[in-house]
Amino acid sequence: MVSIFRKSSIKRVEEEILKESKAEEGAVKQVIKDLSRLERETRKARKSAGNADTTLSRREQYEHKTAKDMNDAIHEHDLATVKLRAAEKDAELKHKHYEKLTKELEAKKSVVETAMRSQTEHNQERQTKLAQMRGVAVKEGEPWSPRLPDSNGHDGLPGQSGPSVKNNGQAPGYGLDYNHTAVDSEGNPRDGHAQNGMDHVRNGVPAPNEMAPAPNEMVPGQNEMVPPQNGMVPVTSDFPGHYQV
Repeated sequence: MVSIFRKSSIKRVEEEILKESKAEEGAVKQVIKDLSRLERETRKARKSAGNADTTLSRREQYEHKTAKDMNDAIHEHDLATVKLRAAEKDAELKHKHYEKLTKELEAKKSVVETAMRSQTEHNQERQTKLAQMRGVAVKEGEPWSPRLPDSNGHDGLPGQSGPSVKNNGQAPGYGLDYNHTAVDSEGNPRDGHAQNGMDHVRNGVPAPNEMAPAPNEMVPGQNEMVPPQNGMVPVTSDFPGHYQV
């Protein structure tokens, strides 16, 4: 009886030990399996974290770049704004200057036109007075011929030692008389041209009884404005023969 009881007890203990061993072995396997799973997840998480760090670094660099670009753009915009304001101010000043000069030009044109009209009237009056003094009739509308007596009481230009007046202040030679008739170096008409009442002028010396400019009178070709002839206004005395209607 005792031996049978012992055998059954030993067997039961062995079974319990085996059962416990199997349970523990299963638990160990599960732990190892969990460990492996955690290791894989850890490696995956580490890789993911590395990728996240790389992305973060790239984003930081991009943010710095965009911030720099934004600052540069703001700076460029500020400069552009300053230049725009300066250009607006410059344009405004230049437009005002242009308007001022335009008004001055119109006023000066009016003064010149008035002076020219007054000069024409006064020259006609002087021509008439001289003609009346000499008993010569002056036709209505006849062009002004500045042939007044000089300071010595002689007919002709003051100081005949200077350049020929017929050649507009140039040395004797080919040129034009007061009425722009072609003349040679001796003052004779070229190619049969008439001198229109100045046939006796030779190198700027008028014939007797001809009217010559007095002192301070305007003489063509000497940087003074030429009086109107036949209703035409000279553009400038530096270019004899150039008139505008």
